[in-house]
Amino acid sequence: MQPINVDVLKEILTWSRTRPSWQRDALRQLVTKRALEHSDIEELTALCKSKHGLAEKDAWTPLEIHHIPRRGGGFDVVKLSALVHHHGVNALATDQTLDFGPALTIVYGNNAAGKSGYTRILKRACRARGAPEEILGNVLFDTVPLRPSATIRFEFGAKQEELRWTDQESHDALSRVSVLDRHWTCPLG
Repeated sequence: MQPINVDVLKEILTWSRTRPSWQRDALRQLVTKRALEHSDIEELTALCKSKHGLAEKDAWTPLEIHHIPRRGGGFDVVKLSALVHHHGVNALATDQTLDFGPALTIVYGNNAAGKSGYTRILKRACRARGAPEEILGNVLFDTVPLRPSATIRFEFGAKQEELRWTDQESHDALSRVSVLDRHWTCPLG
């Protein structure tokens, strides 16, 4: 069986053309901004009301192809291979490895199993919607927590790469990886 290659954002763009103007503007903002501000929500509310004569008509900008991050076309594919936690993130075990599958990896487990710790690393090292969560050390230790450190292994095009991560800004290639978790929800409901 061949994997299905779908560009989700392009599918959303196609679908959006059948949606009301306020939703198309909201989709553009969700794709292009890190997070919506209160003023963005107010503008979208006014745009929605204007359709029914309850507010003045405002200008709106729909989601278009140039708003969508480019994929392919000269860009090498980035695939996460593994994440090795060294120290400093929550109560994750030292040198514990989380391996990623070739297509889709779902991380699940009991409370306090480490799911959020790994997600916090990835949200800081890759691209995430909303503000990345603060990474805390193991609060159960009697010593000052070490600075967060992990190794992220990934394929970049045909090459295997490895990044020693220490809570810095995202790596250029890894910024092409989107990380979504239960903390990110659409602010419009």
